[in-house]
Amino acid sequence: MLHAPETTSDLIDLIYASLVGEATWQQFLNKLNETLPGAASTLFFHDHRTGQGAASLASGFDPVALRDYSAHYSSINPWMQKLAETPIGIGITGEQLIDRRCFLRHEYYSFINGFGFEAGIGATLFHDSSCSFLISTLTSSADADRNDAAARQLTMLAPHLRRAFRHYRTNRFDNVEAGITASLFDALDVGVIVVGEGLKIRTASETGRSWLAAGEHVRMSALGTLRVVDTAAQEMLATMLARGYAGPRTWASYLPGAKLSLIRVLQDQISEYLAGTSVILVMETLPKSPQPGDLAALARALKLSNAEARVFIEIAGGQSIAQIAEKAELARETIRSQLKAVYAKTGVSSQAALVRLATSARF
Repeated sequence: MLHAPETTSDLIDLIYASLVGEATWQQFLNKLNETLPGAASTLFFHDHRTGQGAASLASGFDPVALRDYSAHYSSINPWMQKLAETPIGIGITGEQLIDRRCFLRHEYYSFINGFGFEAGIGATLFHDSSCSFLISTLTSSADADRNDAAARQLTMLAPHLRRAFRHYRTNRFDNVEAGITASLFDALDVGVIVVGEGLKIRTASETGRSWLAAGEHVRMSALGTLRVVDTAAQEMLATMLARGYAGPRTWASYLPGAKLSLIRVLQDQISEYLAGTSVILVMETLPKSPQPGDLAALARALKLSNAEARVFIEIAGGQSIAQIAEKAELARETIRSQLKAVYAKTGVSSQAALVRLATSARF
């Protein structure tokens, strides 16, 4: 059916109701499907750098279609290849981007037609440095008049959807990140930096700002983006910020004098779609590693023999029993016996506890 004014009004109401939690974005897409016959709608993104995209929220699609689109067909979608020609906030039909006779010969048409679709309409809602964010409806109808009317409806909905983008991006820290980082922000012994898409620093705790100012492990560019000096950590941060990332939510690395942890903010699909991804970076100062001379002084204070002191110093320095035995040209059992004597004199019962004793001592 051609869209009716009351249908458009209902959809606008659903946008704002979804923002305040009185309705869901799923209900909005379900309602949008009523505009066209055999319809399926989605809020999705397309990454300019990789040439791929995926649906963030969908209604009416076979899960197999969504899976295959993300895995392959997003990269050959001829409509996405014309993104530069699509003005923001204007609904358009597929035929405005590619001649239908050409489209019918395209692999992408065979893909959507296999799920019962003939045509599509859509609107670009927002661009950022790497992605475009769109709303689209596929339909079983190739009726040009019907699809043109649906495109005009998207033009009327677009300003309200764009306001939703701005709302989520402006207020998101209060809703999602603040709950995770509130206690961390008050801690003086850790630095917290919240990083968004494009490595943009969203906010940082006072200690986090001190880490940035020092510049030893993390730095802020003139454009407000984060640079982690450690290459592996920088690459992992960029990977975890990518849309569609499905790896571990946490990652950690030990740097000279510090531990760096990355935590990807977990949120619902629509929040991530509208507000973007975020990763919380936590920096912790590690205890200063004692020097061999310091450990020797501690060994004397603990009344360790020369052999016991050697084992104590090597264990505190990260050496294994096998490594100590090889270096001293002694049997492993001899080293184990000496280690037991160290345990007895220090009052600890494990190598880990021995390391803690060494690193916690004040020299």
